[in-house]
Amino acid sequence: MRLKENIITEKLREKFVSSRISKEIFFVECIEDLHKCVLNNKTYDFIRSSVLLRILLLDKGIETINTNYNIDINFYANNEIITGIALSNRKIREIQTYRDDFSKNKGINYVMLSHEPLKKYNLEEFVEINCLKIKSETEYIFNIRNIINLISNKHGASHLEPNFDLNTMESFFWGKFSPFTMKNDNYFLNKIKEIIIILLHSLEPLHNRIIDNLIEYNSKNKQSSSSSEVTMIETWE
Repeated sequence: MRLKENIITEKLREKFVSSRISKEIFFVECIEDLHKCVLNNKTYDFIRSSVLLRILLLDKGIETINTNYNIDINFYANNEIITGIALSNRKIREIQTYRDDFSKNKGINYVMLSHEPLKKYNLEEFVEINCLKIKSETEYIFNIRNIINLISNKHGASHLEPNFDLNTMESFFWGKFSPFTMKNDNYFLNKIKEIIIILLHSLEPLHNRIIDNLIEYNSKNKQSSSSSEVTMIETWE
């Protein structure tokens, strides 16, 4: 990642730019932020970065940015995934209903996404990879989409529910197997880290093209009029 060249985004933010350039600046800053999160390797950063993962992977952020480049973006992850059906969107939204089951954990199946043998996935396939199974009274299978949504949404690790009692908070917020936890070695947060690393590798070609485009954009417009208090630049699509 050419993070040192991202200073160009700071220069462009001081000017009026087109909608496309604004989105590309946002994309570059997302990538830079994710890179820092991985290097910091802290629970806080993984919780915060889950929102960026949701924007890029689940809310069509990558497709929007890639519209002008049409780069073939692939994700390389473990070929040996967990079989079965992941939790539905409804189950994910109602996950707190099942929270007591997590304290009765009887085992876990945990797929390291970056381990070989690797398989090439497109974006739609990647977010549907089953990579975590928790066994309690029943089995709970989580795919990448589930995990990102669980950590980033209103019931995720960054939101404390005011009606939790102390016993629930101890087992839930500090439990290794809970999607609501802030514990450093939590399985869900470890998955967020793995997803970030794979994403950064997969988006490097697109990131580099966008950096080149922003540099060229800035170069073409740095002679813009300085007679006004606010520098105006032409839209260059």
